[in-house]
Amino acid sequence: MGLGFESLASTGATPWWIRASTAWTAPQMSFYFTRFRNIQAGNAGDEPGGQFTMGGTNSSLYDGQINFVNLVRAQYWTIPMTTLGISGGASITLSGSEQNAAIDTGTTLIGGPSDILDQFYSTIPGAARGTQVDPSLTDYYVIPCDANVQVTLTFGGQTYTMTASDLIAGTVSRSYCLGAFFTLDLSGGSSPIPTSSSVPSWVVGSAFLKNVYTVFQSNPAAVGFASLKDNIQEFAPIGLAGFSIDESGNTNGTIIGAAGMRRPVPSFAGLFSLKVEGTVQSMALLGVLGSMIAALWM
Repeated sequence: MGLGFESLASTGATPWWIRASTAWTAPQMSFYFTRFRNIQAGNAGDEPGGQFTMGGTNSSLYDGQINFVNLVRAQYWTIPMTTLGISGGASITLSGSEQNAAIDTGTTLIGGPSDILDQFYSTIPGAARGTQVDPSLTDYYVIPCDANVQVTLTFGGQTYTMTASDLIAGTVSRSYCLGAFFTLDLSGGSSPIPTSSSVPSWVVGSAFLKNVYTVFQSNPAAVGFASLKDNIQEFAPIGLAGFSIDESGNTNGTIIGAAGMRRPVPSFAGLFSLKVEGTVQSMALLGVLGSMIAALWM
C-alpha cells in the first residue's frame, strides 16, 4: 500500500490514495515521526510511534507556516535540495539534476551521490569510508561515535537542521558508528532507473524526516516541511482489529483504544497512529520496521 504516483504503477492502475483523496478535506498526506530505533544504543529520548494524517495536517504538531516546494515532476515525490552542510561549518551547493531529492517515508537513511558525500564526510573529523572498518560496508561511511555534528539540508530557500544523534545510524565498533548518509546510484546497478533530468540523485528518509513535519500534497504537486512543536505529547498505544481500507477509500473494522503508559514494543515494531480527515476520523496503524506498510518505516 504505497504512496506513489500512477506513472510508477506497473499495471497503470490509479493508486488507492488518489481514489481515497476525493473524500478528504485537502489533497494532503502528512507525517510526524518520533525517534524509536529499539536498539541498546538508542538514546533516552527515543520512543515508538508517530502520526500519519490523510486529508490535511495536524496543527498541534508543528509551528509556523508549511514551506511547500513544487515537485520536479509528478512521478516521484522529488523536490530540489539546494544545499547540504554542517551547522556552523562548511556547506556544499548542489546544482542541476544533483539537486533532485526524493522524499521517502519508506527509507530509513539518506542516500546520495558518492562524490558529494566524499566531500561532505571530509568535513567531519575522523570520518572514513565504511570499508576501512568493515569490508562489507561498501556504500557506507563511518564516523566517530562521539561526533556531535548537526547536518543541514536546504529546500525551497529554508534550511533545516538534523539533530546530531540522527547522523548516527548504528554502531559498527567501539569507536565507529555508521553514518546516516550512504552512496546511492539509481541510474546504475541491476535495476537502473532510466536517466533523465527528473531521476532522483538523493533519497531522503526518516533520518531527516524525524526533524520536521512533512506534508505530501498532490494538487498542486509539492512537498512541504514545517518546524516541529516543542514537547509534543506522547501517543498512547492504540490497536486495531481487522481494519482495512479498499482502493476506493472505504473502511472496515474496529478501533481498539488503550489509555495509560506506553509499553515496550517487540523488536523492530512500533505503533503508528493514523488520522484521516474526511470519511474516517482516526485509526491506528501498526508499523513494522523493515517492511513497508502504507510506505512507512519507523
